[in-house]
Amino acid sequence: MMLALSSTDNGAITSFFANLPSINIHKQETDHFPTFQTAKCIFYIDSFRHIVSEEYFSAISTCKEAVEYLGQALFSLQDDIFAFRHLQMACYLKLQDFDNGIALAETIRKSQPSQNSHNYFKSEEMAVLLSFHCGRYNDALAICQKVFDNSALSTLTLDEILMWDCIATYLMCLKQIGMLTTDSMHETIEQSSKRVIYSKGFEDGVSWDNNQITSIFAQIWHALATLHFDQAAAYIRQAGQFNRPFG
Repeated sequence: MMLALSSTDNGAITSFFANLPSINIHKQETDHFPTFQTAKCIFYIDSFRHIVSEEYFSAISTCKEAVEYLGQALFSLQDDIFAFRHLQMACYLKLQDFDNGIALAETIRKSQPSQNSHNYFKSEEMAVLLSFHCGRYNDALAICQKVFDNSALSTLTLDEILMWDCIATYLMCLKQIGMLTTDSMHETIEQSSKRVIYSKGFEDGVSWDNNQITSIFAQIWHALATLHFDQAAAYIRQAGQFNRPFG
């Protein structure tokens, strides 16, 4: 179950992280971390402390330091290293720093044992979102062409596949309004977008989760891009029925 946070809750969380001691204070107490697990937790706390305070450059520095330190472990901490790189990517997205974000995405690609892993697809998703936020739509399309060519895409969870279907729908909208410089579109992208465009929506009274909300907004984008304003208005009215916390 997902719990909706009030503005008071968000303020309390922000205050909690903002008042935590920095990682430098911990370093002054000891020349090294007792264990890599302890170090990981401290790096996580320090990263989130900077992110909730919108200190994205400081968060990026902490993530880089975490990756370097955890990389010294004699045992594999690849998932933890990926998690910090994922946080770093999120910071680049907030800063709309396309060059550094895409460079990091390439680093993550090279570090993955294969292009079939969950981490690989999450990294590509972040790279696509960064491209969208920076207005680099053709770069987003180029990334998606490779992702939709990957047969392992079908092995993801239904929620993850729905997210990629929504991304495909957004690309189709961009093509419709002339924001892409190419007329060619990967066949699987068109097929994926149709799963969203022609879905029947969701029944009244059903609790929606985040991905379902994303799906209805993708339908709204497509209706607007194709100038079907009545249909877009109907989708908006449907979405407006679900203005309560998700269950």
